[in-house]
Amino acid sequence: MLAIFSLTADLLGILDLFYSRFIVFLLLPLDSTLLLILGARSARRGNAEAKTLNFGFSALGVLGLQDFLISFGLVPDWHHLFGWGALILVLTLGYILEQRFTENHKQVKAYSHELESASLALQDSNRKLEEVNRTLEERVRGRTRDLNDKNEALEIALR
Repeated sequence: MLAIFSLTADLLGILDLFYSRFIVFLLLPLDSTLLLILGARSARRGNAEAKTLNFGFSALGVLGLQDFLISFGLVPDWHHLFGWGALILVLTLGYILEQRFTENHKQVKAYSHELESASLALQDSNRKLEEVNRTLEERVRGRTRDLNDKNEALEIALR
């Protein structure tokens, strides 16, 4: 956050470019180190995504270290590798995202199968209920006929 403030202050002319670069290049390794430490704690707990993300950040840090050293004139400016580190980080993030999409797709398929099974069970229950209703209607008609016959026989007997 302070690095963003520093760059903004530099763009607005409030802070000299040297101090802005110093703050950014001082905080960037500190932020990266903090991210790696927190990621390592999660990776130690078995989080596969944290392991993958740590790999991406490590590649970014190692490959970006040369650009960091070039900016302070500590090594000759022969080739910038930060872009490759950023590419590796983006690829690891894409891999994590693909893994999450795959896992969610599997969950949706499982839920779909559960819903289909529940739907089939409901259809079976509805068929049984329709059968019970049909047989009940037949029994009611039969008993109504029997009752009508008995009522007629009773009326004939009473006359």
